[in-house]
Amino acid sequence: MSENPFDEIVRRKRERPFNTFRPAPEPVTTIKAEADGNEFDAIIQRRRGRMLGATLRASPAPDQAAQANRIARARGLPAAVVDPKLQVLQIADQATNFLNMTRLFPHIGSWAEANPRDAAAAADDTKALGMLGHAFSERDLSRGYSISAPKPVEPSLWNSAKGVWQSLVGGWQQMDTALSMMIDDRVEAPKWMQGGKAYSDRLKADFVQAQDNVEKATPAFKSETARGIYGGFASLAQMAPGIGASILTRSPVPAMAIAGAQVGTTAYGKYRVRGGTVNEATTGGLLEGTIEAGFEAIPMGAVVSRFGKGATSKFLAEIFVKEMATEQATTIAQDAVDTAIANPDKTWGQYFAERPAAAYQTALGVLVMSGALGGASALASKAQAPETARAQARIERRVRDAEEAQQTAGFLDQIERAATASKFRQRDPVGFANLVAQTAQAQGIESAYIPATASRDFIGESESYL
Repeated sequence: MSENPFDEIVRRKRERPFNTFRPAPEPVTTIKAEADGNEFDAIIQRRRGRMLGATLRASPAPDQAAQANRIARARGLPAAVVDPKLQVLQIADQATNFLNMTRLFPHIGSWAEANPRDAAAAADDTKALGMLGHAFSERDLSRGYSISAPKPVEPSLWNSAKGVWQSLVGGWQQMDTALSMMIDDRVEAPKWMQGGKAYSDRLKADFVQAQDNVEKATPAFKSETARGIYGGFASLAQMAPGIGASILTRSPVPAMAIAGAQVGTTAYGKYRVRGGTVNEATTGGLLEGTIEAGFEAIPMGAVVSRFGKGATSKFLAEIFVKEMATEQATTIAQDAVDTAIANPDKTWGQYFAERPAAAYQTALGVLVMSGALGGASALASKAQAPETARAQARIERRVRDAEEAQQTAGFLDQIERAATASKFRQRDPVGFANLVAQTAQAQGIESAYIPATASRDFIGESESYL
């Protein structure tokens, strides 16, 4: 027997027939700092390993950790606070997204209110339910297809006027919504705001709704000519503020800026609604806005320089030629941009096939625009005619007075020279004055004014009136 009792205990445990005890081997890790002989770095690495290992062992599964990280970033909370409440926060986010989706599609909201348990089962299925809502709504947000066609508007004069007004209002609404899209695409939403994608969808819905309102208010013209003339008046209404500002300031810049901004921002919204990325929409908006503003400089330069001046026929001819050339070029370039960017449903063959009809519609619009500007210029010229006539009369009167003053000055100079050379004036100034007065009366000159300073030189201190 061993003298050490503990050795005997160990021997007996090892001799047990069913002993399964095996001491766990110590993990062997090779630390680079130890291999390099740097004991201080080795201590730091061991401590880092213990802390990282404890963190990983206490963390949730990778998928749950990723979900917790997303929620923590969105809410501005530490991930460790989100981990124990992950399921509760996920349910809250799903509820928020579901409610935002029902605001876009009230029919689905009515279904959820009538079937709350089914709504709870579908709380995380907002994407599919949104697609279902698109399918059953009056418009398709991606393309604008109408399922329930509105009643056609009778093409009367009053309905045309209302349609032009709605076109103006709808254009500015689309511009405002597109600006909100730009901000939403580039500025991170506040931490308290939830359901960012639902907000983006709502902006797209507002953009399409504005376009839908314009289309519903447009009269159902039966001919392309009537449709083109109506489009010309609608375009004139949208450009009227810029044209008026340019005429008042005698500068084409206001019209160019307003036209470029409106077309560019509206194009941005169009590309985003159509499914384009932020970069695609930005590129398309910049190109279309620049094309609009650049080509607008040529006709607007003629408008601001000749509006209300000269013959109306010459003004009208110049505006028509320049407007026709630039608008045709603008239509060709902008339609090419529209075909190239985020428009998978349109081919270049279709683009070229549309050129004749697009050129005809543009020509009709130019005809309306030129006629309206020519008529406004004629009215402005006629309104300025009385004032121009009065100004011309004043100028003529001043010229006549100046000529008479010259003649009077020459007459007085002659009298002065005669008086200077006269011996009679030196002997008898009063008698000489009577001679001049009688001679003037005989010639039909009733009165003349001679300054006293000048008269004293040759008639002394007598009155200066002859």
